[in-house]
Amino acid sequence: SLRASNLVSDPGMGVDKVAMYNSSTQLFSTYLVGKSHPDKDFTIGPDAGYFVNCTRAGVRLTLYGVPVDSPRTVKLYPSWNLIGWPSAIGSTAQGFGSLNSKILKVANYDSTSGLYATYLVGLTI
Repeated sequence: SLRASNLVSDPGMGVDKVAMYNSSTQLFSTYLVGKSHPDKDFTIGPDAGYFVNCTRAGVRLTLYGVPVDSPRTVKLYPSWNLIGWPSAIGSTAQGFGSLNSKILKVANYDSTSGLYATYLVGLTI
């Protein structure tokens, strides 16, 4: 199975942390490259979101895998959930928010500005 350490096998590549948000516990798990104990090296799997912290510009990460089944059902928990968009075809926050009547907000993090853009379903124009 793929683990956080597999994403950054070379400590000199410019990535120092990989974090995973666990929606069920509302907590982050963080793997520190070259520093974390092996029991902190979590499994990378489908239907989860991961943060990869780059320490310099120009870093590229290539991921390989198999296409996901479509449609894909992801369990959501009360409060915020971090999910990936499992499609080569993009969508808008409005389109994503309309997938289920219980989705209240859709947020996107812009790593260039360091800000979140939040779409309030049914309210944002």
